[in-house]
Amino acid sequence: QSTHTRTRNETNGKKKQKDQKKTNTFSILCTRRMMQLVEESKDAGIRALVMLDEQGEQLERIEEGMDSINRDMREAEKNLTDMAQCCGLCMWPIRNGTSVRALVEPPSEPAPYLTTLVYARCMSVI
Repeated sequence: QSTHTRTRNETNGKKKQKDQKKTNTFSILCTRRMMQLVEESKDAGIRALVMLDEQGEQLERIEEGMDSINRDMREAEKNLTDMAQCCGLCMWPIRNGTSVRALVEPPSEPAPYLTTLVYARCMSVI
């Protein structure tokens, strides 16, 4: 029995070693895969940050363009107001309290013939 028990213990020991080796190999492979996934995630995060930075710069350029357009619109509004003040022959809507911005926007309904004629005559004077 002692020989049989010893052989059985050796077989169990070899089986345990084989199972441990298999588990270790599996753990190492899993760890390598996790490391690879971490690197891929890190690279994706870096790419996302670069893209966000580029988009932020684009937004800043767009805001600068919008500010420039706003300045140009204010200057145009001032120039139209100055033109309305110097042209006494015309019926400028600005004098009636209408804003210059309303002049720039397309009318909701067609202007009457007389208003169009007066506007055309006024523009020919300028």
